[in-house]
Amino acid sequence: MAQVVVDQATLDSVKGKVVVITGGAQGIGAATVTELYHSGAHVFFGDWSEAHGSQLAEQLRSSSPSSEGSVTYLKVNVRDYQSLLSLFDAAYNKYKQIDVAISCAAVAERPGYWEPDKLNLQSVREPPTGITDVLDINLNGTMYFTRLAVAYLKENHTFDPESSTPESIVSSKAITLVSSLAGFKESPGLFAYSAAKHGIMGLMRSLRPFAPPVYGLRVNAICPWATDTQIFSGVHQAWVDNNLPLNKPSDVAKYIIQVGADPRTHGKALFVAGGEAVDIEEGLNRLEPQWLGEKNSRALSEGQAILGLGMDWGHTKKS
Repeated sequence: MAQVVVDQATLDSVKGKVVVITGGAQGIGAATVTELYHSGAHVFFGDWSEAHGSQLAEQLRSSSPSSEGSVTYLKVNVRDYQSLLSLFDAAYNKYKQIDVAISCAAVAERPGYWEPDKLNLQSVREPPTGITDVLDINLNGTMYFTRLAVAYLKENHTFDPESSTPESIVSSKAITLVSSLAGFKESPGLFAYSAAKHGIMGLMRSLRPFAPPVYGLRVNAICPWATDTQIFSGVHQAWVDNNLPLNKPSDVAKYIIQVGADPRTHGKALFVAGGEAVDIEEGLNRLEPQWLGEKNSRALSEGQAILGLGMDWGHTKKS
């Protein structure tokens, strides 16, 4: 088990860095914005809730006006590519650089469109708008965000691809994607939410071998378990009564910041439970010959090497 410990010096190293984050007005996102601001980062955060976003920005400036950091809120709809673009533009136009990008925007799943007593040959004729909302915000929004992040982070970034590999990378530029326990473990009833969060893990894994040698960037994922936010309020009491591990939003925020700030952390997926974190990717990779079989594991490794970065799949190679 690869446990990851929060390092205060690493958290403090975000001082002066320019950070763009979505979903920053409430819950884990708001805790991350708060930690970044107090550590002296220049934070540009977007969120659909104008009331919560403006309130948080004003609260931070009022509570710590002497902070060396800064905080800027923009109303952002992550389903709208141009809206996300405006968030990146705001940060880049002011500082001519972006160092860390954090995708934290998400919505919970609304029950109803899969329930057996409501799903029948009549009701199934109506398009399930709830599915579209969850996928658009949680997955498509993350895809849009990541594409923009790659372009803005690599701009004006000096990086020598010969000095770094996917296994050994040192880079100040990082993308952090917030997934969930539902991104790698079954979550009964959360059909669209779980599919979207699995998709975020797939995005991180697809970028993991690609981003370092091509873009000079790092990418990591955070998979929080039960966290004391508004989304978890319905089962909060039962969780506490059964003495199960519960994160505070600030617990998760510190790991989000740590993987973004540590120049050597790349390709990890941190499962955060009760304020502690382990890297699930390390375990999956180390134990692959056991759960996949040694023969399959060797063949998979050879096949992945042939596939490379995927840029030649559509072209016939000359011998």
